[in-house]
Amino acid sequence: MAIDKKPVKRVFKYNGRTYPDPNPSLAPEMVKAQLAVSDPQLASAAIEGPTYDGDTATYQFVRSVGTKG
Repeated sequence: MAIDKKPVKRVFKYNGRTYPDPNPSLAPEMVKAQLAVSDPQLASAAIEGPTYDGDTATYQFVRSVGTKG
């Protein structure tokens, strides 16, 4: 029995917004840097995941919590 390889679709989420994958060959950190150009809050976000649902891998950007000072 042959095993079928299927491409995995990546989705990135942050603050209730869903971003499509701008380039499947980029690492998630590079995708974050590219998206941070239009949404500067992403620059300091951490990446969680991926979580898989069928053929979709979802990466979650989460805000880094820290203290000022």
